Amino acid sequence: PSPPHHHPLSSVWRCHATGLTPPPRSSCRTNRGLGGAPFPAARYFPTVVYYAATGKIYVIGGFDASFTEANQTWEYDPVANTWNTTRANIPVAMAGSATSIVGQYIYLAGSFNDANASTLHYRYDIVANSWATRAAVPVPVFQAVGGAIGGKTYLAGGGNPAEASQRAQTGPPGTAVPGAPTTSYNTTYIYDIASDSWANGPN
Repeated sequence: PSPPHHHPLSSVWRCHATGLTPPPRSSCRTNRGLGGAPFPAARYFPTVVYYAATGKIYVIGGFDASFTEANQTWEYDPVANTWNTTRANIPVAMAGSATSIVGQYIYLAGSFNDANASTLHYRYDIVANSWATRAAVPVPVFQAVGGAIGGKTYLAGGGNPAEASQRAQTGPPGTAVPGAPTTSYNTTYIYDIASDSWANGPN
């Protein structure tokens, strides 16, 4: 089960040793951290992706401070320590998505979807600043793990969000907090980028 209290992310820690983000400062090699510019707004379970070609970090979707799924795309520049909030939004709000990056493309698969999970699958083109739908995930999933090797992305685990009677747990006073999946999956799905199609992987 999830811990009883959750706090949305609202700040970035920059590693003093590398000048990049965002492991907690305690994991920096020098054990020192520099406070980065605060997030434009608080987020919980967002997608966070580092794009090596430009050194920028992208914070996409997640739950906002009222624990409603959001659709923003924010770009953080660790060198300038500034946020760009003018990037194209996801066509639909998504939180708890599996994430991978291949070249200039960020892939998001699955989401909370009002405690129903989803088969949503979107690709963000960082260079063109545009979103496109991709083949739907084979099953509705929330909080799966994403990764990429070569021309394929991988989606492993995750699960279905809590049942209706358990959809929220108590966080800070008066706040309903979406919980972790109540049923976990041991499945792996493999997405082929060239053919825009999914195949089953090993459990």
